[in-house]
Amino acid sequence: KTTLQRRLSMKNVLVTGGAGFIGTHLVKRLSQNPEISQIDVVDNLSVYTEQQKKQVRKKICLDSKIKFIEMSVVDFLEECRPVLPYTDIVHLASPVGPVGILKYAGKMGLMIIEDTTKITELASAHNARLLLMSTSEVYGRMTSEKQTESDVKNICSKITVRSEYSIAKLLSEICVANFAKVQLLEYVIVRPFNVVGFGQVGSGGYVIPAFINAALSNEPLLVFGDGTQRRVFTCVTEFCRVLEMLMMISGDKLREVSDPIFNVGNPNNNYSILEVASLVRTITESRSEIKLVDPKTIHGQLYEDAPSRNPNVQKLQSFLNFTLKKTLAEIVRETITSDFQNKA
Repeated sequence: KTTLQRRLSMKNVLVTGGAGFIGTHLVKRLSQNPEISQIDVVDNLSVYTEQQKKQVRKKICLDSKIKFIEMSVVDFLEECRPVLPYTDIVHLASPVGPVGILKYAGKMGLMIIEDTTKITELASAHNARLLLMSTSEVYGRMTSEKQTESDVKNICSKITVRSEYSIAKLLSEICVANFAKVQLLEYVIVRPFNVVGFGQVGSGGYVIPAFINAALSNEPLLVFGDGTQRRVFTCVTEFCRVLEMLMMISGDKLREVSDPIFNVGNPNNNYSILEVASLVRTITESRSEIKLVDPKTIHGQLYEDAPSRNPNVQKLQSFLNFTLKKTLAEIVRETITSDFQNKA
């Protein structure tokens, strides 16, 4: 290819929520991709303290490919009116975490739908592929042993903040899929299962960083309820590799799938929370006790723990010919090593 042909075939990417946990890992990975020329990162940094915001701003702009816009999705679309012809839009921006979503009770549903609607319209206008981050929460309280993308959902047996989140995410999926039936839109929807790894913080209610921090300080590992609830843990670096593969795959290949919705998780990392606590304590050689607690005494009456879930990932494996392999023990060790070095 000539220089002009290469430039014309290069990708310009928009990542909303690109300064969050998953977003940071994804943007770093995409910045190393030679087929991507520019990455616009839109994030209002709402999950960070003022000191953390300074660090994020400094770190995210180290690569010349990356342009950071510190504002909400709605403000970005209204004030900036992007003219760069995006080829791909990754929509990560959303309230997240079992604790992080609580402060948005009663307004989160509208936030999620409004952001998704506006981003979908932008993707259509730019003829860009939209990669929508959904959630495994859309499965609700399923009775099946493994959750498959086509399963009938049961997510509102009880009205909670968590159900507001899960229903808004499911409605976002429906809106995007229906939009594509009547307007020009190429899209992929991803349902992640407990993405974990270095850089994740415990303040959002995430169990792995909470346990690691407690174990390293020889403080009690607080297990909610009886600890028998099970989770499937997914390595963030492998997860972001899947996102990149879904972005880079050809349109012809994507059109082979009539319903481009994919579970992304590692069913081999299926642990009860008690087993996770024991694993973290063993790896850290901690003297911490494992203590069963009622989460509402810590996070308030709005908090609800998630039911056990386990993804069927055959659809993803068949489509990408890729399997997530990193074990939870490997993830915990990498997290300890990397986060400790970053604090040093």
